[in-house]
Amino acid sequence: MKMLTFAGAHACGKTSVIIKTAAILNETGLKTGVMKLDCIFSDDDSLYRAAGITNIKMISGNVCPDHFFAVSVPQVFEWGLENRLDVLITESAGLCGRCAPHIRDIPAVCVIDCLAGISAPAKTGPMLRYADHIIITKADLARPAYRDLVCLIGSGGLPDPMLPIYMYHRHGREGVKALCRNIRTVAGPSSTIRYIGKEQNPYGAIFVMPALFAEICRGKQNARVILPESGALAEPVIYMKKAGEENTTSRIEAFLFSGRGMQTASSRMMTPADDHGGAIPIDRFCRTHLLYPELETVAAMLKMYLADKG
Repeated sequence: MKMLTFAGAHACGKTSVIIKTAAILNETGLKTGVMKLDCIFSDDDSLYRAAGITNIKMISGNVCPDHFFAVSVPQVFEWGLENRLDVLITESAGLCGRCAPHIRDIPAVCVIDCLAGISAPAKTGPMLRYADHIIITKADLARPAYRDLVCLIGSGGLPDPMLPIYMYHRHGREGVKALCRNIRTVAGPSSTIRYIGKEQNPYGAIFVMPALFAEICRGKQNARVILPESGALAEPVIYMKKAGEENTTSRIEAFLFSGRGMQTASSRMMTPADDHGGAIPIDRFCRTHLLYPELETVAAMLKMYLADKG
């Protein structure tokens, strides 16, 4: 059984990289399993299960994850042998910063978030210094090559907050800043559709818009519709009722807030089909995070970063 260690800061994209790596290894006939180590909480084991990857989750609790990992390696290795794995991947956030969740003579991978800042490598410490391979993540909408090319839907010069909030949750303030650097214009989808694919285009080269409007653009000359690989963003559901109509809406509420209602919403697929004929799942992020508390914060950031850019 071969072994690989993956390490990187919290929320840098380790799990996504490992899922793609394991899928490639499994396709070649190598049975791959993952040990996920975190200190307080993690639901990444559900992502591995959904991807069909054998996995085990460990929580270090009050103990430093790196130290917990060091004493748990024999147990993890035995687990891999019991499951007849060809490749065992370990994932750890390495929160200590002074130690490295790597093992001598075992291939080590460090995952770095490109939005973490210029000082991130220096702060990452041994988990980067002792790595054999380094993977850079989260460059899609933050790539400098996209500067002044992105058009977002919105009004009054400010974009709809859905994507910026998503970037804020995933990548923090630097993510919103990087997105703003790449925004060229903010406009309504109906205003931009007529220009998509044309040479005289005042809006941009990359249009981020709702799936319905994207479907309208299919078949346009010099235009290509790209649907997100990991899932579609979903606007929050807002439920409102008039005072005094509690009795007439009780059945609706019973469904919306019941286990059945939540399960239906969490497993929902976006209706537009992708190029391969499959449905697009709603991103897991949209089902597990409350967005409204960040509206004020993100709106202030958008105003500041877009004003600085202009």
